[in-house]
Amino acid sequence: MPPVGISIDKLTALLLTLDRDATTMFMISGGEPLLQKEEVLKLIESFKKNTNYSVMLITNGSLIDANFVEEANALGLDRINISFRSLDDEWHKGYTGHSNRSTIDALKLVSEKFEGLTAVSLIPFSNVDASTFRDTCEFLHGINPEFAIKIYCPFCPDHEREESEKRRYELDEIALQYFKRVDRSVYYSTQYRGIRYQIEEDERGYLALTKTDEWERNKEARTSWLKTS
Repeated sequence: MPPVGISIDKLTALLLTLDRDATTMFMISGGEPLLQKEEVLKLIESFKKNTNYSVMLITNGSLIDANFVEEANALGLDRINISFRSLDDEWHKGYTGHSNRSTIDALKLVSEKFEGLTAVSLIPFSNVDASTFRDTCEFLHGINPEFAIKIYCPFCPDHEREESEKRRYELDEIALQYFKRVDRSVYYSTQYRGIRYQIEEDERGYLALTKTDEWERNKEARTSWLKTS
């Protein structure tokens, strides 16, 4: 879709037209949202001023600095979620384009200075075995044993989904040996509903949120293997 330019105030106003009963959190992600650091801070400020929702930022951490953390604290940002790809710096560079050193520094800085919840997203690709994943958990535990952990497995075709979810379950079991907070909702939520919107601009220049997709899935059927494993 062609990009749409929109002010922070207009964006907040559009998002506030969504179903408030079904909304508890605003999640700011990308790409890398901190490439527009000042705009992200304005967005956090606008959300915290106009709603009672939690606000979460998802970032690769490479652009986090002490000034940003100080301003985020002042605005009341609830959660920073930093994506960590690999302990192997060359592999990390190949995937993200930057050294894992900046991400590690961000994890340490946020652990020391950020007043909200710090979470780490892990994406264990197929070449990451249990031993390597355990090393990653041990390393992160050494930085902050209070990290909240969220494990994402790469997207896969439907016929591979069950094996992917089994693998994620096994990796969660490893993570639980190091961290008290591991998000396991993918297994234990019985169903979820998703709605996708996009911002569209008409010929008169008016902006609106348009629903483009909606789905509901019964997770119990997809995770029936848990009952027999």
